[in-house]
Amino acid sequence: MIHEVELSSISEHIEHKLGLSFPKNRHTDLKRALNLALPEIGFGNDYLMFINALNNNSLTQHQLDTLALYLTIGETYFFREKICLDVFTHTIIPEIIKNRDQLKREIRIWSAGCCTGEEAYTIAMLLNETLPDIDEWKITIIGTDINRNFIHKAKNGRYTQWSFRDTPDDLKKKYFIQTGKEFEVIPKIRKMVSFSYLNLADDRYPLVETNTFAMDVIFCRNVLMYFSTAQATRVVDRFKTCLTHEGWFITSPVEVSNVYFSSFHQVIIQDALVYRKSKWNNQPKSVIHSFPIKRSEVHKTNVKTPHIQEIEKQNIEPVIPHDKKRIESEKRDHEVDLKHIYKLIDDVRYEDARMQLQKLIMLHPNDINMKFLLAKVFANSGHHAEAQTLCDELISTNKMNAEYYYLLATILFDQNEKEEAAKVINQVLYIDHTHLLAHFLKGNIARMEGKKKIANKQYKNLLNLIQNMDDAEVIADSGGLTVGRLREIIDHA
Repeated sequence: MIHEVELSSISEHIEHKLGLSFPKNRHTDLKRALNLALPEIGFGNDYLMFINALNNNSLTQHQLDTLALYLTIGETYFFREKICLDVFTHTIIPEIIKNRDQLKREIRIWSAGCCTGEEAYTIAMLLNETLPDIDEWKITIIGTDINRNFIHKAKNGRYTQWSFRDTPDDLKKKYFIQTGKEFEVIPKIRKMVSFSYLNLADDRYPLVETNTFAMDVIFCRNVLMYFSTAQATRVVDRFKTCLTHEGWFITSPVEVSNVYFSSFHQVIIQDALVYRKSKWNNQPKSVIHSFPIKRSEVHKTNVKTPHIQEIEKQNIEPVIPHDKKRIESEKRDHEVDLKHIYKLIDDVRYEDARMQLQKLIMLHPNDINMKFLLAKVFANSGHHAEAQTLCDELISTNKMNAEYYYLLATILFDQNEKEEAAKVINQVLYIDHTHLLAHFLKGNIARMEGKKKIANKQYKNLLNLIQNMDDAEVIADSGGLTVGRLREIIDHA
């Protein structure tokens, strides 16, 4: 049996070698991954031998690659996070085109942490849609990842239906050839993209040999969340050196952080937040005022781009804390947006709710409550990896919030990780011993595992807690479960 001290030591080594962060609240994930990885890389279940190998730096590259395979999650799909892609297609690319003369018709884009390649191929398809004279341009799109198995699949360019959750039917027919139950990227798009191994924790970028220099745009979405704050900051700083003097950096709304991107200019385009490197490093941050561009307009190489201005060049009155009318107006707008999102959730329109929430989080990156709501939406829609990552982030900000742990427990339970879910439930009850749903879930887990005495104890505790409550009262965050109905369920159990 491995102890917390040993897991902490392993976590430190993994962060140093692979850049992946597994703080204490993610030790359960680390242990689960190690249980699968160790036998495959030749250590069986011998954690001590594995720790010695880490300490002696004697792991081979193949062993490290295999370890990375189990520590990383391959959760992606084509045309993911449409709002970011719209900004890329309708604003960033037209602006790059406008600034290129006839002698330098070149665009360079990097999908960092590309997973199995869907993002990189999506970029290629969007460029093909945007540039009618694309054959006259030198297009470089690279995809890199720490997981060599992902890179191998990306190079094959074959995908199952699961990768097309947000793909428009016309683009799917245009850019893929169906072979049995799989869909293969057409040769023209495959030739536009190259894939290679790269560990973002290393210093092998920007380098000519990795082709990671002079990038116009870097995509790095749903990657930084797996790094510690210090490591993520170092990676972002290196990304900045890989960009051209006014290059663009696009990340996921979940990863928006003033800590990581303080050296970039924040740019807001139609409710989306992206980042831009600027040659005026010490100037105030920039804002782009953008207007919709029809696809037919984008197809023209000489398309006029949205007007771009730096704040210091505008006569814009800054927001003053004592400007009550403006603050109250923003607060009302915020409340209206949240009411609309709650209505979407009530109507089980989780995908629409997710998109609206991610827009709001871009504008309010430090709003913990919105991130918690997004975690719930992810969980309800079956996106367990994203939901769990957000829970881990929330717990790291407040280790005494029972609701964060309870949501994490339900996510683990939904994935049939009953033992791990029970451990997290114990944390909930340690913080709040009156948490009704935690007692209920712990009792249900015990009953499913045949532990009748433990189940009955939890149900008895729960009945004691609700004995003076009205049967018609709805239990908070239960999805409409009343106290009376809960009593009936317990009696039946």
